[in-house]
Amino acid sequence: GTVRATAGGDRSMVCRSTFQKPEYRAKILSRLYGRHHQGADVVGVTSSDLKDLNAPVSLRYSVDLPGCLRRSGDEFVLELPEEPLRGVLGYGGKDELFPEHFTVYAPGAKREHDVVLPAAWQHSAHYEIGLPEGLAPAALPADVKLEGEFGRLAIARKIEGRKLMVDKSQIGRAHV
Repeated sequence: GTVRATAGGDRSMVCRSTFQKPEYRAKILSRLYGRHHQGADVVGVTSSDLKDLNAPVSLRYSVDLPGCLRRSGDEFVLELPEEPLRGVLGYGGKDELFPEHFTVYAPGAKREHDVVLPAAWQHSAHYEIGLPEGLAPAALPADVKLEGEFGRLAIARKIEGRKLMVDKSQIGRAHV
């Protein structure tokens, strides 16, 4: 598949650092996808100007994910890839923006517990999967809309011609 990814705000800082050397971008992404898809291969990585701090980071690349479409009896099961950057970039491999260091910015004369405020975040993905001739989904899962104290999740799926379209949006709220 072809991936177009953008990152703004705090996430762009981490992406600029991680992908600053063009010769390592495909290898890094292949390794990240490989956590869930053995043999994943990323090629043709291009990016926006990572030195332009006023523009969001954007990446475009092709990825081969062996095993994401597998046979189960008389049917095929499609496993969409996780967003490869989620949960692995940042301090200590965490997805928050360096929460271990937040207490340095708010010292107090007396403290019983540290205040740790994970950064708010947002992630959205749009998948377009070309369906092979003669194959069509037996059924699509119901759309999902969940909202709670710590965030929101929405997943919508539909068929358009010979394509399966999946839209996923997640928002995490900062909390104490």
